[in-house]
Amino acid sequence: MDWLESGRTDRFIYQRIAYPSFRYIGDIAEATSCKLTRSAGTSLKVSASLGLCRHIDFGNDLVRIISRSELNGEVAEIVHATLFAALPSRSQYYEAASGKADLYSTLLVLQSKKVRNTLTIPKNTNAIEWARATIVSLGLQCTVTPSNSRLNVAKTYERDTNYLTIINELCDYAGYGSANVNGYGGIVLAPYQNPASKKPSRIISDKGRGIVAPEFEITADYFDVPNVVSLVCSNDSVTFSATAEFRDPKSPLSLANRYEVTYTESVQDCPNQAALNQKAQQRLQDKLSYVERCTMNHPYLPDNLNDVWQVDYTRAGYSVRGSIYEQDVEFKPGMPTKTVLRKFVDVG
Repeated sequence: MDWLESGRTDRFIYQRIAYPSFRYIGDIAEATSCKLTRSAGTSLKVSASLGLCRHIDFGNDLVRIISRSELNGEVAEIVHATLFAALPSRSQYYEAASGKADLYSTLLVLQSKKVRNTLTIPKNTNAIEWARATIVSLGLQCTVTPSNSRLNVAKTYERDTNYLTIINELCDYAGYGSANVNGYGGIVLAPYQNPASKKPSRIISDKGRGIVAPEFEITADYFDVPNVVSLVCSNDSVTFSATAEFRDPKSPLSLANRYEVTYTESVQDCPNQAALNQKAQQRLQDKLSYVERCTMNHPYLPDNLNDVWQVDYTRAGYSVRGSIYEQDVEFKPGMPTKTVLRKFVDVG
């Protein structure tokens, strides 16, 4: 389907899904509205609010959000999210009731489970395989890119540390991004990808078949952005360090044109010097990605968090190439969407 072409019709399906079996129970006919929020900067990644014309006791069940779009006889069905539901408040008028269900991603299972005493993960444990096995043991599906990364020292976690924190630390150790979630509620573990190395998955313009609204907002904060990252790691009796510097002479943020702003971090564990060097470069890339953000409004496009867009506001003389950092999607005709792009700086 050509998502940039006008004339698309959308309809929405809300399904009740049993937990922990993930079995389909039935459609939720009482849904009146829905707004979905996705954010790469939050631990749960996805949340939503669901308007209801009648009180529903969801218990431990989940809500699956589906859109079905049609254009020129072509149909595209997208499963956007499968989320736990809570109904904190409702209005009652005689027998009539209305309310709003707050929806949370299945990463909530990992966030809610905490270490009871202490937890030690032995040396030589495959970090990603341990994370996968733990996720599956908690009743969740897991899609994972295999890794050979093994802990070179044992890792110990204290009481009350939640399992999402543990898994994200193991992912960081192995060079993976933080745990994500797919539309069916499965957890996704995948290697980190430098956004600057990605080609744009979509090019959008305000002319021709451009679909972005003419209004857009730019937020820039250069004050605390580092141009040097310094990491140190101690493994057993060995301590090593790594530094990444931004020296692009064309950028006002670089050491060539600005005073040094240093970000320091102590890394608990890293396999070797090469891995720490890579991590320092990754940290520098991430920190520079917070410099500038562009917020735009448009009809829904089927892209994911961290996908790269090239957006050209030719009339305003502004272009941005950045990764999708946040999105709000309203489930009504046209599926109005607000997208926040992080404009990244290529550190090389």
